[in-house]
Amino acid sequence: MSTQSFILDDKLQRLVKLAKNQKVPNLSDSRMVLGCTDLTSLTGQETELLIEMLCTKAAILHTGSVCVFPEFVKSSYNYLQGTGVNTATVINFPDGHHRTRLNEIATPESVEIDVKRAIEMGAGQVDIVLDYEHMAGGHAKKLLKAARKACPEDVTLMVIVESASYKTAEDLRAACGLAISCGVDFLKTSTGKHPSGGATPEAVAVMLQAIKESKRDVGIKITGGVKDLPDCLPYMYMFRHFFGWDSIRFDRFRIGASGMVDNIIRNKLNLVPANSTNASDPSAKVY
Repeated sequence: MSTQSFILDDKLQRLVKLAKNQKVPNLSDSRMVLGCTDLTSLTGQETELLIEMLCTKAAILHTGSVCVFPEFVKSSYNYLQGTGVNTATVINFPDGHHRTRLNEIATPESVEIDVKRAIEMGAGQVDIVLDYEHMAGGHAKKLLKAARKACPEDVTLMVIVESASYKTAEDLRAACGLAISCGVDFLKTSTGKHPSGGATPEAVAVMLQAIKESKRDVGIKITGGVKDLPDCLPYMYMFRHFFGWDSIRFDRFRIGASGMVDNIIRNKLNLVPANSTNASDPSAKVY
């Protein structure tokens, strides 16, 4: 996780402190995590075989979605047909100012073209990176509005705010407010490419507060630094604090943690520590 820490008000500071003390997953939370997990491959070294393997893993484990570069959307969609796993892709990745994998400045027109093309290829979710370096001039807002215009209601629009790029909680809150005002469905913490790191409990607390205060039905996706099940618990705790115990659902809460899924597989799906559930429970080691 990033070492960056925002100055928070007393209420959020207490919440973050309590969240960080959540360290031992219980059985129900462990089972819930995979269904809210998105598998991602955005290294730039992808092949058709790798994408097929990723989709097969997602289908077997019943993860939430698979996120790939635009050129692999059609393949991913075809591999995932009938599995219930969604295909997602990225727009203006990773800096928000340039089109994905192109040395071209993003414009509202290019965003609309890229989003529509991804949906035509089978994307049920579009993740657009907020142009966090160009918020003040209004360019970022125009790009988000173009993405919203191009996304029908049945396609999830997620905005990657790149939380590690902001030096103050106020700046991050303003970025979240901008995204929410443009009608997004989800806020996402990170691209995984920023030198300052990924998600932190402090940043996520600010983002959740912004969602709560907006009074809109906006979800959150945590990416960057989630390597194992215990890493999820602070974020689940905070989300429940704001939205209720039963609020952890795929349509509201996501984890971007391909490494965590690999760790679960390596541990033969021992989803909870032996001392956290009844040893006689026959389902304790089965997802």
